[in-house]
Amino acid sequence: MSAAHDQPEGPPVVAVLGMHRSGTSWLAGTLSEAGLSLGEVDEHNYWNQRGNREMSAIVSLHDRVLSDSGGAWHDPPARVLWRDDTIAELDRIIAAMDAAGETWGFKDPRTVLMLDMWRQRLGGRLRPVGIYRHPGAVALSLARRRAPRFPRVARRAPVVARRWALGLWCIHNEALSAEHRRSTFPLLRFDGDLDRLFEGAAALCRDLGLRSPDAVRDFHDGALVTNDRRDRPVPRRCRPVWDYLVAQT
Repeated sequence: MSAAHDQPEGPPVVAVLGMHRSGTSWLAGTLSEAGLSLGEVDEHNYWNQRGNREMSAIVSLHDRVLSDSGGAWHDPPARVLWRDDTIAELDRIIAAMDAAGETWGFKDPRTVLMLDMWRQRLGGRLRPVGIYRHPGAVALSLARRRAPRFPRVARRAPVVARRWALGLWCIHNEALSAEHRRSTFPLLRFDGDLDRLFEGAAALCRDLGLRSPDAVRDFHDGALVTNDRRDRPVPRRCRPVWDYLVAQT
């Protein structure tokens, strides 16, 4: 297994980190509109009229890693294990995106569970950025979806679905917080003050050397932001992580 320093130098790589239904698609789309290369991504689908902005090759790879580790996106394993073949596939994806020679990025909520390997392969080129949202809003959004590939637990009684969704919020955002404590990076709150959200995204665009940050306002569509819970109490199990994230933004 080769280490990151054995790989040729390349452009910065932006990793958009955050829980499902937490604004990661908006942030990735905004950065894309400002000039960040995301490769071939979905720009429209049933659940998000502007697309989830995910590269299918990365999502498929992450799903394989989670499955090899005995879990799935909706049931994260206690430990993520990469095999030689999945590491090789990650290297191929990186090499293909590097070929253009420009700053590029990717978004997949699964990433926050397995960022260590990306860091190993990219070293100092990795530029994490994070975004989070009220756990109640995330739980409601997940519980209301009825996609065919959704796990059975999401289609059970509302209280069961909510408990499952809040558990996922905790796992993903605990991982996000741990990464931030390890090495600080920009964090945005998706459902907080809009001016602060736009200012944070604009600063991120400038820091990455992207085009005019006007895209941060142009790409936001309030009509697509549903299940608002910003004024509701944060569930007790989520409060420690929530308090940390809020304190950083």
